[in-house]
Amino acid sequence: MIVSYLVLPRLVQSLGAKAGSEALGRELSIGRVEFAPWRLGLSLQDVRVAGLPDQRDPLLTLERLELDLSLSSLWHFSPVVDALSLQKPVLRLTRTAEGHYDIDDLIAKFSAPRPAKAKSEPLALALYNIELQDGQILLDDQPMQRRHELSQLRLALPFLSTANADVKVWVQPALAGALNGVHFGSQGEVLPFAAQPEAKLNFKLDELDLAPYLGYLPAALPLRLAKGKVQAELALQFQQPAKQKPQLTVSGQIKLADFALQKPDQSPWLAWQSLSLGLKQLQPLQQHIALGELHWQGLDLQLDRDAAGHIWLPTGAAPAKPAPSKSAGAASPWRFSLDRFKLSDSTLAWRDAGVPGHMALNLSQMELELGAVQWPMKTASRLAFSAQLRPVTGRGAGQAQAAAQLKGEGQIDPAELTAGLAWEQLPLQWFEPYWAAQTPLRFMASAAGRASLKLAQPLDEDPLARLSLGLQDLQVGQLTVSAQGAKSADALFKLAELKLDKAELDLGSQAIKAGELSLAKPDLLLARAKGADWNFAALLPAASAAGGAKKSPATLASGRPVLKLSAPEGEARPKAKPASADWQLNLQALKVDGGQLRLQDAAAPAGVASLKADQLRLRLDALAWPGASAGSAAQLSFRLGGVQAAQQEGRRAGRRVQTQIAAAAVPAGSFDWRGRLVLQPLSASGKLRAERLPLHLLAPYLDPALGLSLQRAELGLRGEFKGKQQGSDWLGEAQADVLLTDLRLQQTRLQDGQRVLGEDLLNWQALNLDGLRFEMKPSQTPQLAIAELRLSDFFARLLIDEQGRFNLSSLGAEKEAKAVAPAAAASAAAALPLQISVEQTRISKGRVDFTDHFVRPNYSAQLSELEGSLGAVKSGQAGLAPLQLRGKVAGTGLLEIDGQLNPLGSPLQLDVRASASDIELAPLSPYAAKYAGYAIERGKLSTKLQYKIEAGGALQASNQLILNQLTFGEAVASPDATKLPVLLAVALMKDRNGVIDVDLPVSGSINDPQFSVGAVVWKLVLNLIGKALTSPFSLLRGGGGDDHSRIAFAPGSATPSSPQALDKVAKALLDRPGLNLTITGSADLEQERDAIQQAQLKRAMLAQRRLELQRRQTASADAEAAAADLSLSEADRTRLLKAVYEATKLPGKPRNMLGLAKDLPAAEMRGLLLASYPVDEAGVRALSLARGVAVRDALIAKGLPNSRIFLASPKLHHSEAAGKGEAWTPAVELKLATD
Repeated sequence: MIVSYLVLPRLVQSLGAKAGSEALGRELSIGRVEFAPWRLGLSLQDVRVAGLPDQRDPLLTLERLELDLSLSSLWHFSPVVDALSLQKPVLRLTRTAEGHYDIDDLIAKFSAPRPAKAKSEPLALALYNIELQDGQILLDDQPMQRRHELSQLRLALPFLSTANADVKVWVQPALAGALNGVHFGSQGEVLPFAAQPEAKLNFKLDELDLAPYLGYLPAALPLRLAKGKVQAELALQFQQPAKQKPQLTVSGQIKLADFALQKPDQSPWLAWQSLSLGLKQLQPLQQHIALGELHWQGLDLQLDRDAAGHIWLPTGAAPAKPAPSKSAGAASPWRFSLDRFKLSDSTLAWRDAGVPGHMALNLSQMELELGAVQWPMKTASRLAFSAQLRPVTGRGAGQAQAAAQLKGEGQIDPAELTAGLAWEQLPLQWFEPYWAAQTPLRFMASAAGRASLKLAQPLDEDPLARLSLGLQDLQVGQLTVSAQGAKSADALFKLAELKLDKAELDLGSQAIKAGELSLAKPDLLLARAKGADWNFAALLPAASAAGGAKKSPATLASGRPVLKLSAPEGEARPKAKPASADWQLNLQALKVDGGQLRLQDAAAPAGVASLKADQLRLRLDALAWPGASAGSAAQLSFRLGGVQAAQQEGRRAGRRVQTQIAAAAVPAGSFDWRGRLVLQPLSASGKLRAERLPLHLLAPYLDPALGLSLQRAELGLRGEFKGKQQGSDWLGEAQADVLLTDLRLQQTRLQDGQRVLGEDLLNWQALNLDGLRFEMKPSQTPQLAIAELRLSDFFARLLIDEQGRFNLSSLGAEKEAKAVAPAAAASAAAALPLQISVEQTRISKGRVDFTDHFVRPNYSAQLSELEGSLGAVKSGQAGLAPLQLRGKVAGTGLLEIDGQLNPLGSPLQLDVRASASDIELAPLSPYAAKYAGYAIERGKLSTKLQYKIEAGGALQASNQLILNQLTFGEAVASPDATKLPVLLAVALMKDRNGVIDVDLPVSGSINDPQFSVGAVVWKLVLNLIGKALTSPFSLLRGGGGDDHSRIAFAPGSATPSSPQALDKVAKALLDRPGLNLTITGSADLEQERDAIQQAQLKRAMLAQRRLELQRRQTASADAEAAAADLSLSEADRTRLLKAVYEATKLPGKPRNMLGLAKDLPAAEMRGLLLASYPVDEAGVRALSLARGVAVRDALIAKGLPNSRIFLASPKLHHSEAAGKGEAWTPAVELKLATD
């Protein structure tokens, strides 16, 4: 005890002053400390808190502080104070500027966020006999140059306790003082002899106007009080029940009237006329609040969202979150009750500058009433709400529109929270600024309906898991969706009425259940002006581009407006709960009645497209997402028609020109689907029926570069289908009978910058696709199978115009000309995107017209009565199908085509034979006059063609032309006529019966993009005629075979190298008695010199051999010597060469010393002998003549009359004069001529 008496005062004086200085940031000093251990009394004297450095007087002085602790603190384990006395405290405050004081540093220090501390039990504390005597507060108002003094302040409280302690109370409650010399005070009463001691203190404040004191509020406050009046009548009751915690009870009435709170920039935020609160029991020591009625009248709240997306709210420093408590026990909860809450005649004004055009809405005449509530909640409490909502337009005071009515009700219950809100005559266009940032569309409609909220066990954790939202009797009338600034007639979407009887959204189970949704007379317009985008392009996400428009601060990257509060970031936000199962949607029924879809496309490639689907009806029953296995019953039907620009034909510069005149309505076709639909995974099935759908309404979408104009086509269909989505793939199949009728396709081309309408290109009455079956499977090529394809009453036109252009070759020519580059030359044809098979193809009543305007006079022909069939074909397979086609050519000739082919096969293969017989040649006279220079008097043509394409692409074709009795007339002057000898060519090819039989074989590869059968055949025809000059002998065999215009000879020889060639020449001339033959021999001195010398040496060696055989004088030797050809062995050649050398007198022959001829090597002997044989021009000319005579004699021997053979003067060829060129070979030239 003695130690505490001596040591404790010094510790408190030094350590306490230091700790207080660090906590305040101001110097704290304690003059003297005394401690009486016998009564646990602590006394602090002359306590001072320093002012600012430039202030002379301290901020706070305290003459004496007496604190008497009770020994009961030891067994209560908490502080119990018997008495607390403060004597002569003096607080000096200085108002340095408006809203600023000399204690701003202390305010900022203690309002700053504090570090989190572990949450623990609240400290149990008992304070008894609290007294403040002779207190003083001095305020120096420097801006106003005034001083205020609150002096002689005395406050006495019997106790403030949260602990149960038995302490004697001797202090009587009291409050007294003097404000600027004006005394005030209240005296309580004490009932010491009551069953439980108690004291009472009554306090009454008449209507106090706060206006004179507003300037003394700190500027750092989040709100600025502009005006207000306070009225209060309170009673404080102190009770000390035996062996219980003391009780402090506050009761009475508080009224705040004519209040106005402003933002720091002095703009209005919250105001009200009257706020009246009845206090039944406020017991802070027992953590109990019991309120009577809270009536808030005339409230006016202004909520503003700035351009940056912030909503201003009055927020101070965010308190630090306490760390989790480690205490096992839990603090006693506060108890709260309110008899009634009423909000009346109130207004909520919403101003949003964060959206385009700004937004201003007023919620006026707001009434809110809440019944009795308690906490912890035990009984139900009802809630009622009503208000009027209207936008504010115009500037200045604002111009109000007609209001929408809002009414709501609800009930708060521990087991369930329910609420509902109903609205009437609510225009959707009021909220246009909120979607204007995302889409330029405007929405106009009037809505009515009811919304509800239901939350089971609202006080339990994770309330969203039990939250359910509902919608009842929703009606949206006269909905119009249009682009900004568009006329009503150009609205993108119109709807007479939308009705939804009920809908429920359960957040816990993530399910949406709806009743019947009906749409009456929806009207959707898809329109596009020339050179513009579709009217619905605004609904599509725009691709971001570098350097694009800068986003406003209130807009996310996605373009959506954001909502921000101006509260600081001190408090971390809870993490979003991870998504669980997918949402489920159930719609009892969807009904669309009287719908209409219109398409108006002025940017179509070939004109204006106008389609209209009307009388649209749709019904879906029991629609579910994800889809149920059975799916939803579905019905869809509509009529499809539209407007087609009528075409009229005029003539301009000799051409028919297509012009558009008044549009004409197109009779509507019908479409009907009845089946089932599943949303997730997406699948559909059912029966389809289409009647006379006008496909020609899509004609404007044909690329003009194709050169086609679809005048008419109608589609009919009856079938069934089913399809299902599997991830990113589809699984489906369909069976149907398809009918495409009344097709009329015309050809167009550009002429002087305008589209010229040509004649009909292709027509047919009916194209039937019977037994069509389509099948699609993931990762497989789609399959299209047709049981039978029937084409009847069809017509096709082949035409050559005045410029010589073939109409089919010009199809797509403009499109190809615009291409950047052609495909690779050697690339194979691209594979079809689907596998096609056709079991049977039949055509009937076909007709093909051919007209040629390029020749004069014009030529026309016709294939008619075409009937045929094709067997089963399938793409990707090499099997061939039987082909048969019959018809007439030009009314008289017969056309027959037979064979096998598969146009869909891969690789392409075919083996086809075609024949046409008895085609009159006289109608072809215009072609003969133009190109041959002679008219045709008479004749007939028959053809036999055979084409075969192997699997590798190799083509072998035979084109046999048989001209019977072709007779040309007189010559015709034509600049296009060939200069080739046509008559000679015909004479060469005609046989003795007047028949020309020519076979033009063609071979090549269809995989070669440079290969063209037609080009090859035409080239062969020209070559055939050209051969009358260049190679007439090839024509003797019908244009084929070898050229026998030259009979080859070995160098130095007068015997033909190939006697068989003379047999062919003799036979051809015997078959053509009108032809004569001229023979011209040739030889070359320089090129044949060595050969002539070698021939002379050979003849000498053979003569030596015959001499040897004759000397034997035997029959066998004589027979061998008389043979035309003697065979010599190598030994014979060596021996005979020496014999010839020895027998030949050669000048300068090498000799030995005895004068005898030396034995020389064979090569030297050969060289000396060859050099000794003279070769001159006379000998060469004789060789040339001998060659001509040999050919003439051979032909005469074969029966050709000598009178038709003429021997020309021999020709000597001079190599030096000829120069470099084609190598010359010894030959006899044959030339043909007519009589």
